[in-house]
Amino acid sequence: MKYILSLIIWIMCLNYAHGQNNFIVRLLGTQNYYSFNDLKEIQTEYHLNLKTKYGLNSTITENFPSFYGYQLQFLVNSTILGIDNFYLGVFSEFSSSGSRLYYGDYTGEIRFDQILTNISVGPYFDKTIKLSDCFYIDIGLKIPITFSNLEMRTSRRILENNNSEENNYDNILIGAEPILILSYKFDSYLIGLTTAYLHVLPSSFTSESDPTIYLYNENGDEVSAGTNGFKIGILFGYNF
Repeated sequence: MKYILSLIIWIMCLNYAHGQNNFIVRLLGTQNYYSFNDLKEIQTEYHLNLKTKYGLNSTITENFPSFYGYQLQFLVNSTILGIDNFYLGVFSEFSSSGSRLYYGDYTGEIRFDQILTNISVGPYFDKTIKLSDCFYIDIGLKIPITFSNLEMRTSRRILENNNSEENNYDNILIGAEPILILSYKFDSYLIGLTTAYLHVLPSSFTSESDPTIYLYNENGDEVSAGTNGFKIGILFGYNF
């Protein structure tokens, strides 16, 4: 579903751009600083359960640190509302983060992994302000539709016996992301720095095999992705 939606949006944009005189393609690499509060709480609960129920002092080696994101934008110059240097477009973005809890001794080991993968698509609105012949500021707004997949995997090894358990959960998020870009233009090329803040509407994870089954924490609360936070990045672009 998410791949079909991405393809439809890109085809619509290319059809609209055909015959236009001015459009921009941008590639962004971002460092994302999201909260992930619910997912971090699950990791902490698993850590405490091992300690209180089994006396195992596990270590949280990773707990959803800041992570990379990769984004492609396609923008078309528009005269909508009579605003100069106003662009309309679409974007797609991929990012992934995760956490790991580990315990090991001479008898065996336990690993609990959470791997979160996000694929986002949506419309993008951009107003360009010229500072000089080379420097520009862009004020933009993205409306991301994010398809999230959470893989929760537990691996146990006791002496020579190995077993593992894996559960997958899906989530669809809708949000808003204002973005500020400072760029330098030479010929038809752009290079710039970006900063943005993503806010998404709350939405809970459901089982990949049965969408009626929700993911809960130990307090009985539904678990969401928690992809709210700041993003900073580097931009490369080409103006046709």
